[in-house]
Amino acid sequence: VSRNRVQNAIRSGAILVDNQEVKPNFKVKPGQKISIIFPKPMVHGVGIVPQNIQLNIVYEDNDLLVLNKPAGLVVHPGVGHHRGTLVNALAYHFKSLPVMEGNHDDKLGLVHRIDKNTSGLMVVAKSEYAMTHSWS
Repeated sequence: VSRNRVQNAIRSGAILVDNQEVKPNFKVKPGQKISIIFPKPMVHGVGIVPQNIQLNIVYEDNDLLVLNKPAGLVVHPGVGHHRGTLVNALAYHFKSLPVMEGNHDDKLGLVHRIDKNTSGLMVVAKSEYAMTHSWS
């Protein structure tokens, strides 16, 4: 990360020291806590763009969706992959999906992930119940 990006993050209040905003020239002392606030992607907004990408649905009920993810499909947006992901497809096909606690909206309904170049079945939670219960 460049110094310029860090300075801009400090100026915008995205980097805090001991939960306080500081200036870019602030000198951190040993023992101080540095917090970085990452922006939360917006579903159906700037961050996640719904896209009509075909889903190979194997099973669906009120709580769960099981789909066959093809190799080559990125699961969620990230650096270099803002569109054309499984999450973009889910945002298009479903009005709302739960987000696992601690995750951002870019993990819409996902209870696990598999790598881009791996094909296989993926479980997507369609309800808060499905998102918060163990599937062992």
